[in-house]
Amino acid sequence: MTAELLGFKDYIPAFANSRGKSIFSGVNYASGSAGIRDETGTNLGVCVPLNEQIKDHKSIISRITRLMQNDSVTDLHLRQCIYSVQIGSNDYINNYFKPEFYETSRSFTLSEYATLLVQQLSLQLKTLYIYGARKFAVYGIGQIGCTPYAISVLGRNRSECVLKLNEGATLFNDRLKPLIHQLNNNLPDAKFIYLNPSVTATAPTTFGPCCTIGGGGGELCLRNSKPCSKPWQYAFWDAVHPTEAFNKILAEGAYRSKSPLAASPLNIQQLAMY
Repeated sequence: MTAELLGFKDYIPAFANSRGKSIFSGVNYASGSAGIRDETGTNLGVCVPLNEQIKDHKSIISRITRLMQNDSVTDLHLRQCIYSVQIGSNDYINNYFKPEFYETSRSFTLSEYATLLVQQLSLQLKTLYIYGARKFAVYGIGQIGCTPYAISVLGRNRSECVLKLNEGATLFNDRLKPLIHQLNNNLPDAKFIYLNPSVTATAPTTFGPCCTIGGGGGELCLRNSKPCSKPWQYAFWDAVHPTEAFNKILAEGAYRSKSPLAASPLNIQQLAMY
């Protein structure tokens, strides 16, 4: 959605499918269930954590340099790119709050874990900066305790959000916001912005889900189940993934919001012109 607002006419290719000069228009390194920590999401199968995504990006930089045959032109190109970093929710949903698979909740308090995550993310962002990145759109974590999965599996009352999950998100965001300010002050020529999906989002009529959940460990739609007839009225397609309607609201907020609570110190539209 954000790419469309920035003028892209087609999807940004995934790293695994990137070919030739298509990489000049961007590469998508995202991996389902992945997180800041390497072990996050592995309970669901193989995924590509952020550290590995950064290594993939380094290989893309090498490919760009070979195609352009000029290091300085490559550097200029990377300076114009926007690095969208939206990660961290799985480090709670598919790590800290899955004690049957991970030790993190027994090793760290919720506050300590948030500090640990943001410290690691700081190193990862600085690595991207070293590789030539200069424009960063970094998202906080939304109200993950209000997802249908959290309410149905971890909630005591099926109509209320899971406060402990939302507390984790708040602790993470409270540490991320000053980090963005610090990086802007300490890294020459860089511009980092913080985007808060909890402020920018106003959910559609029904919070969701749009289908009967229970597949894929309880988070996905049941195979062959019939989806709702009006998905644009729902916030969530399944137990964790937002619908197109909800994603559009999130993207519009991140792109245009003038509220410093939602986008600080700039929104994505302003970052693109920076």
